[in-house]
Amino acid sequence: MNKSITDLVFKYMNKSRFIFGLLLGLFSSLVALILPSFLGEFIDGAFLQIISDHPSQLLGFVVLVVVVYFLQAYSGYLIGVEGGKTLNQIQKYTYERLLKSEVSELELFKSGDLASRFTNDMSIILRFLTSVISGSLMNIIMIVGSLFFLIRISFVMTLLTLSILPVLLFLIAFINNKVENSYVKFQETQGDISSTISHRFSHIRLVKSFNGESEEENRLGRVFNQLLFYYRQIIVLTSIQGAVLSSLIMSFIVLIVVVAAVQVNQGLMTVGTLLTFMIYVTQLIEPVTEMSTLATEYAEFRSVASRLSELIDLVKEEEDTLQQDFPTFEISLHEVNFSYADNQVLENVTFKVEDGEHLAIVGPSGAGKSTILSLLLKFYQPSEGTIQIGNRNLASLTPAQIRSLIGFVPQTNTLFQGTIRENLFYGKNKYVDKARLDTVLDALELDKLIVQFPNGLETVVSEKGTGLSEGQKQRFSIARALLLDSPIYLIDEATSNLDSVTESITNQAIENLTRDKTRITIAHRLNTIKGADKILVLDRGGRVVDCGDHETLLNRSELYQDLINHFH
Repeated sequence: MNKSITDLVFKYMNKSRFIFGLLLGLFSSLVALILPSFLGEFIDGAFLQIISDHPSQLLGFVVLVVVVYFLQAYSGYLIGVEGGKTLNQIQKYTYERLLKSEVSELELFKSGDLASRFTNDMSIILRFLTSVISGSLMNIIMIVGSLFFLIRISFVMTLLTLSILPVLLFLIAFINNKVENSYVKFQETQGDISSTISHRFSHIRLVKSFNGESEEENRLGRVFNQLLFYYRQIIVLTSIQGAVLSSLIMSFIVLIVVVAAVQVNQGLMTVGTLLTFMIYVTQLIEPVTEMSTLATEYAEFRSVASRLSELIDLVKEEEDTLQQDFPTFEISLHEVNFSYADNQVLENVTFKVEDGEHLAIVGPSGAGKSTILSLLLKFYQPSEGTIQIGNRNLASLTPAQIRSLIGFVPQTNTLFQGTIRENLFYGKNKYVDKARLDTVLDALELDKLIVQFPNGLETVVSEKGTGLSEGQKQRFSIARALLLDSPIYLIDEATSNLDSVTESITNQAIENLTRDKTRITIAHRLNTIKGADKILVLDRGGRVVDCGDHETLLNRSELYQDLINHFH
C-alpha cells in the first residue's frame, strides 16, 4: 500500500470501530464454518427424536444461523461507515493540500485529470477500505475452512440449491431498485464535485489572487459531506440486502434437511452428510468468485493510491498570513529573468513603479506582459533577479501576504457558478461593506444593469456566465477586483471586450477608484495607454525596449509607434 495513503488512512480512521467490525466479521465467519459440521453430527444422531421431544431446539438453531449472518451484515455496515468517514476526511485533506499547492505545480495537470482523481480514484479507495480489506480476510477464512471440511465429504444433490434462484432474483431486483436510486444521487454528487473542481482549478490564479482557498475548502467540504450522506444510504440498503439473502439461503438449506430426513429413514442417504456438504459448497463458491474481483480491485487501488499521493506531495505555498507593514507600495524589478521550461520569457527586466503611479505595459504577443503580473502575484518565482514591493523583497513574503495587497483583474472573464453577489464578495472581498459595493457598481454603471435582473444581486449565473455578454462579465470581473480598496492593482487587458462607450465609462471608473494607488495595466487600447503616467515597452523575448510617457515614446521608439498603429 502506498505510504502517503496508508498514513492518511491510519490518521483519520476510527481504528477501534474498524477493527471491531473486522473482528465481528471474522467471528461470524468462524461460527458459520463450524455450524455445518455441528449440524451434520446433530442430524446423524437421533435427529427425529430430538425434534419430536424438543422442537424448540430446531427453532433455536435456525435463530442462531440468522444471528450469525446478521452479525456479518452489521460487521459490513461498521466497516463501510468507517471507510466512508475515512474517505471523507482524505478528500477534504487532499483538496486542502491542492488549494495550497504552487500554481506552477498545479498547471502540470489537466483540470479534468484532477477531477478524475477526486471522483473515480477516490471511489476505488473507498472500495478498498470497505470491501477489499475485510472481504479478503473473510473470504480466505471461508475458502480454507470450507475446503478443510469438504475433503471429508462426498458430493450429493448439489443442484437442489438452484430451486431457490427465482426467489433470490426477485429479492435482488426489489432491493436493487432502491439501491439504484441512491447510487444515482451518489453519482450525481460525484459529478458536481468533478465539475466544481475542474472549474475552480482551471481558474486557480483567480482563487489564489483573492485568497479564496479557505472559501473553496468550505464549499467543497459541504459537498463531500453530502456525498457521505448518500453513501450511508447505499451502505444501509446493501447491508440489509446481504442479511436477508444470506439468511434466506441458509434457512432454505435447513428446510431441505427436514425434507431429506424422510429419505434418511428409508436408508437412501445420510441427511447430515447431505446438509453439511451443501452448506460448505455454498460457503466455498461465493468467496472464490469474490477473490478474483478483489484482486482486480487491489490492483486498481495500488494504481490510484500512487496518483493521489502525487497530489498530496505537490510543493506547497508558504502559509503565513500575518499582515506586514509597508512604508510605501512602490514596485521594482531588477534584472529579472524567467523561463517556462526552456522558453525564455523575460530577460533582464528592470523597471520601477512609484507609490501611487500608473504604469502601462505594452508589447507584442509573447513579450511576457502577463508573466510580470504572475511574478508579482507570486504564482511563479523568477529564475534570476529581485522583485520588491515597498522595499520588501517578494522572496521574504508569503503569497497570501502579497495577494492581500493586490486587486487583480485577470485576462479571462471568469465568473464562478453562483449568484452575482457570491462572485463579487468572493474570497478576501467577503467583508467589504455595502457603501463600497454601491460606489463601485455606480462607477461602473453596473447598478443600472443589476436592476434589470429580476433577482438583482441574487441572480444566478452559470459556470460560463450564461445570460451575460462578454462585456458584462468583464465589467463584473473588474468590479470584483475594485471592490476591496487595495493599495496595488494589477489589470490585465480589462477593457478588451467592451464597446467604445462602455470602455470610456469603465476606464474613468478605474481611474477614479484607483486614484493614488499603485497600478500596473496591460492594455491594447490607446485610450488606456495614453492615461498612464509612464509606459513600459517590451519586445518579444521579454526585453525592455523603452520606458516613458506617450508623447516621448512616440518620438523615440519605433516599436511603440508600430504598436500604436496596430492598436488603431
